Amino acid sequence: MKLLLENWNAYIGKVPLNESQKLLLEKKHPILHDNGILELILESKCIDYKQQTALNIQNFYEDSISFVKKDILLEIIKNGIKEQEELPDENEDEESEEEEEQDDEEFDPFSHLKKFEIPEDDQINEDEDCVLFFGTTNKKLSYLNVTSFSLPAGYTCPFADICLSKFPRHGKKGDLKDYGEVRCFAASTEAAYRTVRERRWRNFDLLKRKSADEIGDLISKSIKEHERTKRGIQILRIHDSGDFFNQNYFDGWLQAAKERPDIIFYAYTKAIPFWKARKEQIPPNLRLIASRGGKADDQIEADFREATIVSGVEEAIEKNLNIDVNEFLAIFGEGDFALLLHGTQKKGRKIGDEKATNVARSNEETIKDAAEELDMPKWFIQKLIDKIVNAAREIQDNRLEM
Repeated sequence: MKLLLENWNAYIGKVPLNESQKLLLEKKHPILHDNGILELILESKCIDYKQQTALNIQNFYEDSISFVKKDILLEIIKNGIKEQEELPDENEDEESEEEEEQDDEEFDPFSHLKKFEIPEDDQINEDEDCVLFFGTTNKKLSYLNVTSFSLPAGYTCPFADICLSKFPRHGKKGDLKDYGEVRCFAASTEAAYRTVRERRWRNFDLLKRKSADEIGDLISKSIKEHERTKRGIQILRIHDSGDFFNQNYFDGWLQAAKERPDIIFYAYTKAIPFWKARKEQIPPNLRLIASRGGKADDQIEADFREATIVSGVEEAIEKNLNIDVNEFLAIFGEGDFALLLHGTQKKGRKIGDEKATNVARSNEETIKDAAEELDMPKWFIQKLIDKIVNAAREIQDNRLEM
């Protein structure tokens, strides 16, 4: 039992339950409490995520501990939340007094300008509505004000090959594994920053067992919440890390893109089979780029845009490809292009006579210098954005009229 608990703690982390959940579980199953399994239910603000953690616990223990049952754990979680919701509000009396005082106040014809109230149907309840995390992209994209969405590197990349790298969800220093020739930069980031890794895994937990419609609804709801609490979105990069891990997930993004023709969605992907299956349904505002170096390269069709990783400027010249240094070609371009190898590379790997890491560092300087030279006026960028979203809106309007 001790070994099992240690393994689980290493896998998911040890976070204490709240008191109402502890009391409820002690009353129902003292054996669970005595063995410390109570402490293994991950604390979270949203019900879906708590249920997922309960399922994780059940799966982890089912071969060794028969008395850990999914229905028991879910009941504890739900009842624990219910008990908290039924607690009396300490501010209730104060609010009643304030309402009485407000009745006596003179009517203010400009009161609607002081505080904007979101309609009840559109409000997000963090305890019941799990929302996905969106972040900002790196500095080279700051001129475009791009928002990004990420999943765990490697674990959500079923067609990755030359750039497949993984860092375990609860890994430690030295646990980063390379399975291909090129180290994935996103996996390196997860190894270096625990918070980044946790956010990506949480996104994956909320998506991986949902239907296409459920995924589409969750993405749309999460975008609205991000725009309400942080900033509006004009351009959204799907997968700063990760990839389309199954057809349902791909279809969910397809649905979200159709619902928001005012946003440009773009993604590099090696999941060519999922793209091919919906080739005729891709709206203009979903800009997909086939990323060479995957297991399904042979399925890339002639009219699919491609991005190829090159070791340096010379290789790009040989292949007659423009180098994208700031995502401009990915978002607004029409043809194929190259990406320079960058980031820390697999130890011992060489490109010609040089270490791969040294080549990558040199490329990073090239990317930085080129990106700084490109000073594109904002009106021109906005014109390109409008061109794409107007095409998407026109298609949506035609669809609604049918």
